[in-house]
Amino acid sequence: MDSPLLNIMQKAAKKASRGLRRDFNELENLQVKTKGPANFVTASDIRTQKIIYEELSHAKPDWSFIMEESKPIENQNTKARFIIDPIDGTTNFMHGNPNFAISIAAEIDNRLEAAIIYSPITDEMFTAERGKGSFLNDKRIRVATRKKLSESILITGIPQRMYFNNELKVYNSAIFLRPDGFYDTYQKIFLVPFAEYVPFFKNWLTKINQFDDMGSFSPGENYNTFTTGDLKLSIMICYDSSSFKIAKKMVDKGAEIIFVITNDSYVGKAMPYQHFEHAKLRSIELGIPVVQSANNGISGIILPSGEVLIKSEIDDRNVYNHSIELK
Repeated sequence: MDSPLLNIMQKAAKKASRGLRRDFNELENLQVKTKGPANFVTASDIRTQKIIYEELSHAKPDWSFIMEESKPIENQNTKARFIIDPIDGTTNFMHGNPNFAISIAAEIDNRLEAAIIYSPITDEMFTAERGKGSFLNDKRIRVATRKKLSESILITGIPQRMYFNNELKVYNSAIFLRPDGFYDTYQKIFLVPFAEYVPFFKNWLTKINQFDDMGSFSPGENYNTFTTGDLKLSIMICYDSSSFKIAKKMVDKGAEIIFVITNDSYVGKAMPYQHFEHAKLRSIELGIPVVQSANNGISGIILPSGEVLIKSEIDDRNVYNHSIELK
């Protein structure tokens, strides 16, 4: 049974989601204005936040609030606050991609005590509370049974901002995290024109402050390898995998396996199949396994022989556990 705090948060998210679902089906009628570098504020953002705030402040009038679309509301007499992102994934929402959510967390005495993530389109409610586990639509969810962190690593995509000679560079990056605290990043080298950068007009677009992040990434220059135990691996992002040259340089630097992470939600239903074939070509050409993890695309494991050990369907949400023998 959920606690009263979780019930309050879920009720607020469900109430706010009604308008979000309506707006998602009527995107052409939305009023859009620029909020800053590639971040968009919509009427839905503001209205959703207002509904959530009203619901939560009615239930917890003495709590403070940190909200995405407005300044913090501080109550000096309490150490409890809600943290709200009314549309987590605004860019997806604006482009008709259903992968966005309402995110609400409750912090007490500087410790997160409870949180919910609600997907209005799929009606998936993720909840978690300190000491009580995590749930999806009231069904318990767990991490893998692996008990030793020393056997696990994490690879995920991140935006990365770095200054060189006082000039801001924004990269489409991946981060490699080991349980011993070591981390390193890879900056995507092969950028997709008009999706990750705009040819010829970058300086002009930067001046009008429209595309500082998405649409104006800088290409990476390093063909990184990462080490875990005795294994060397490399990471490719999205259409990096279409380039034999990039993959070959990674293998020349010692990579024994390549992981491809990609978001194929913007390329339609045909291109993900071609994208997966790119990964297969790189595996065969270079004689190493390739593991592809795709959002709204095809995930799978490919051996140097061309054999596909695992292959998902498009848009499938799966967790795979498989052993691969390396050379």
